[in-house]
Amino acid sequence: MAPIEKRKVTMTSIGLLPDGSTATYQATDYVPLDILDSYVADAASRWQSVTVGESHDPGPAGDGGETITPDHLKD
Repeated sequence: MAPIEKRKVTMTSIGLLPDGSTATYQATDYVPLDILDSYVADAASRWQSVTVGESHDPGPAGDGGETITPDHLKD
């Protein structure tokens, strides 16, 4: 079976803390191409910055790793 084509999506937000300093929050997902556009649009509604890798990146689990589609993005 051919690997599922995925892209690394990195989401970043910076927030102000009560003491006046800032904190950077970051999350990374490895997203199949068939839901990439909807995933990025959804992430952009919650994160200040969303970047997508330009080439195949299956993530740390490799091409055989589990692929999960979030329930709210399923058809």
